[in-house]
Amino acid sequence: MKLAVCMNGLFRNHVKPHVGVLHKRFHEKFPTADFYYHTWTEFENTVPAQYKMNQDYFFTDPEPKLKYHPISDSKTNCKHGKWHPYKSGNLMRHKTQNGSKQILGYAMMHKNIQKEYDVVIRARWDTALDEQVDFTPYIEMAYEEGPVGFSIRGKRGPSGKDGKVKIVEKTDYDPMDDWFGYLQDALIIHKQEHFDPDYVLQLHKDENLWPAEWGWYQVMSLPYGDDIHTSCHGGAYIAR
Repeated sequence: MKLAVCMNGLFRNHVKPHVGVLHKRFHEKFPTADFYYHTWTEFENTVPAQYKMNQDYFFTDPEPKLKYHPISDSKTNCKHGKWHPYKSGNLMRHKTQNGSKQILGYAMMHKNIQKEYDVVIRARWDTALDEQVDFTPYIEMAYEEGPVGFSIRGKRGPSGKDGKVKIVEKTDYDPMDDWFGYLQDALIIHKQEHFDPDYVLQLHKDENLWPAEWGWYQVMSLPYGDDIHTSCHGGAYIAR
C-alpha cells in the first residue's frame, strides 16, 4: 500500500518529546511512506533546514485572514451536541476563531502533492505517536471504511503512551460523544479520495468551513455518506 505522511501547522520547537524524537517515531511506524511538510510562509524560518531540503516535499502558503467566525457565522450547523451551545452562546469564541486554519493549510498542502497514494496520514508537527501501537489495522480500516482519527481525553481513557487504543462506539448515537459529528484530529488516517482540497477551499470562500474536530468531520465524513469515520482514544496526542 502506498502511504504518505503529511505534517502541517506551526513548528513548535519547545515541546516534549522534542520534534526530532516525534519525527523519528513517524519514520519507525511508517517506514515506507513519503513525507510531506507544510507551514505558513510567515513562519517558514522557524522550520529546521532538514525538513526544507526538497522543495517537492516542503510547501508554504501565506496564512489566511479569516473574515468570519467558523462557528458563530457558519451558514450550516453540525449535529454534534456542543455545536449549538457554542454557536448560540458564543462560547470559546476567541479559542475557536482560528480553528479552521489547520484544515485550510492541509488543503493548500494537498494542492501541491503530485503523486497519488492509497492512504495518507495527517499529523501536526507536534503530534506524538504511542510507541507501542501498531497502526497497520487502522490504515486498513481507513482504506476499507473511512477516515480514522486519534486523540486523548485528559485523564479519561488511554493516555497515548500506554499502548492502548479505544474505538469510540458508533452504536450509542450520543450527540455529545467524540464520534457523532466529530473526528478526532491529533492524527488522522484517510484515503486520499476522502479529502478534497477544492471542497475545503470552496467552504472557506463561502465562509462556512467549521473548526477543529467539527471541521474535519465536515470535510472527511459528511460529504461521503456521513458517519463513515471512526474516532479513537489513544494512539496519538499533542506534545506540549
